[in-house]
Amino acid sequence: MSAHSSSPAVSVIVPNYNHARYLQRRLDSILGQSFKNFELIVLDDCSTDNSRGIIQPYLRDGRIRFHPNQANSGSPFIQWNRGVSMARGELIWIAESDDYADPELLATLVPLLGEHPQVGLAYCQSWRIDSNDNLEGTMGYWTDDLDPVRWTTGYVNPGRDECENYLLWKNTVPNASGVVFRKAVYLAAGGAPIGMRLCGDWLAWVRLLLKSDVAFSPKPLNYFRQHSASLRELTALNRHFDEKWKVQRFILQQCQKSKLARSKLARQALADFLVRVRNAVPGNRNREILRGMAGAWPFFMLAPATVTHSFLKRHQK
Repeated sequence: MSAHSSSPAVSVIVPNYNHARYLQRRLDSILGQSFKNFELIVLDDCSTDNSRGIIQPYLRDGRIRFHPNQANSGSPFIQWNRGVSMARGELIWIAESDDYADPELLATLVPLLGEHPQVGLAYCQSWRIDSNDNLEGTMGYWTDDLDPVRWTTGYVNPGRDECENYLLWKNTVPNASGVVFRKAVYLAAGGAPIGMRLCGDWLAWVRLLLKSDVAFSPKPLNYFRQHSASLRELTALNRHFDEKWKVQRFILQQCQKSKLARSKLARQALADFLVRVRNAVPGNRNREILRGMAGAWPFFMLAPATVTHSFLKRHQK
């Protein structure tokens, strides 16, 4: 951490777009952190609601800087990179504008990075909440299929192992609002991929963890809002598959996996491909088969002949 009092330990970045309804609770939960050595950078991507009206009174706090866009960027990850480029802190917390946090989030995660210099990313368990702040349980359900015990206790793990054995299968760091990472490692890893809309966070974590280690706290200190207006709900399933396969191919290129693991991944990708084809509009089905094949073909190449044969047999039904 920086020893200079003029430089905050943490830069908190709030990339907002049309979340006026949630902004007050979001900003209050940041300013109410028990860890106080931070700056707050609020971005606005040309919101059409009353977001600016909510933000304006907060600007009396000298820790807050407001940087509205002149034109909509069209990408949350452009906003991530923009915020990081402005940050003066060595650590970054991207606090999504519709989520909120327990007062102890920074006080829990910042020391993990301080105690473990090799750790580039620290994250905590998250609560799931709906659009009306009702608790729906934790995100533990998301990782239980990989390991029902692992995320019940804290751990520090080599980043490459995390990628090979967990992030290969799904984004096990499901919400950026529960993450604090090192700015220097993020930049060295290339930042967030601006061409992605759904899985850019997943790929950003993978890139970062190929250069550093990961720490996890099982305390649910982040409140992750899942509602019908979320970006994931508004984006086509096909785009999700395209981006998911891109992340998984990248991990395979960077890591050595066993034949058994590669076969399992191939089966998963082929199952995704079937969903994609079966959900295609009849007039677009042939086009979707070709587009899907372009993304899934590397997984066909990983699969034993029996897997491919099974896929083709199911597809003929």
